[in-house]
Amino acid sequence: MEFFKKNIDYDLDIEKSVLGVFTIEPNSFGSVYGILSPDCFYDANYKSIYEAIEKHWQDGGQIDLLTISRQFYNAGKTEIGHENVGYFLSGLSMNVVSSAHLRNWCLILRELYAKRI
Repeated sequence: MEFFKKNIDYDLDIEKSVLGVFTIEPNSFGSVYGILSPDCFYDANYKSIYEAIEKHWQDGGQIDLLTISRQFYNAGKTEIGHENVGYFLSGLSMNVVSSAHLRNWCLILRELYAKRI
């Protein structure tokens, strides 16, 4: 049974936490840029959020909840995972209490991605 797989090669809590830090700490994305790629995110919604953050940052934009929401709205997308964009994005940071382990979380996501390929 796939449900009882011993070695799970993704961690949705870490994916969510990494993205949550990006939305609440303005310089956090730049501090770990290059460690992750969009494919490091197993969840398709999280992957699309990372892509929006990365593109906005590469275009010279500041990363925060409002600017990333705007990225989706400008692309004509009003929902992520059947929820309003703003609501979904604000939920990412709900359980983030510190960004102290951001780099480590990114390395874990990269390692899990390497196990999937």
